[in-house]
Parts: sequence; structure tokens; C-alpha cells
Amino acid sequence: MADKLTVLLVEDDASLRDWWSGSLEDMGYAVLSAGSVVEALALSRQTASPIELAVLDLGLPPTPNEATAGLELMRLLILDRPALKVLVLTGQDEPS
Repeated sequence: MADKLTVLLVEDDASLRDWWSGSLEDMGYAVLSAGSVVEALALSRQTASPIELAVLDLGLPPTPNEATAGLELMRLLILDRPALKVLVLTGQDEPS
């Protein structure tokens, strides 16, 4: 059997994170799950194996110096892993 592809899932809402994680695992992916920008960066930087996809919540709570944590996280992840594919999601139905 082939190795599972790895997805980095970043969602601050624990119930949504659990749902996404379970769904991705059911589809055969290995999931690294994080609830914050700091946790996601640590997981990515501590994982030596490839991460094929990052699924990010655009509405992550901002870090102290950033207003758009989801986009900033995407930028930092791509700096560390230039080949990383990123899917950005949001539950917001109207612009803030």
C-alpha cells in the first residue's frame, strides 16, 4: 500500500477542525491538525516528511502584528515549503 499523502489542516474552531480532520482521514489522508498560526508553523517546521496540501481557515485569529492571520500563515508556509499547495476556506458569508 502506498504512503498516505499529508494534509496540514489549520482551523481555530475545534468542532470544525475535528470534522475536517475526520473527513480527510476517511478519504485516506494523513492529517496534521492545528488550531492556530503558531501551532501550524511549529507542526510544519517539525515535520520532515512532505506536506502535500495545507487547508487553512482565512478567518484565523490574528497574531499580534497581523490583521489577516490566514493569509500571513499561507505566506510563511510557502516560504518554508515552496511546492506546498494551499486551499483557503472561510465560514464568513459577508466581508468584514
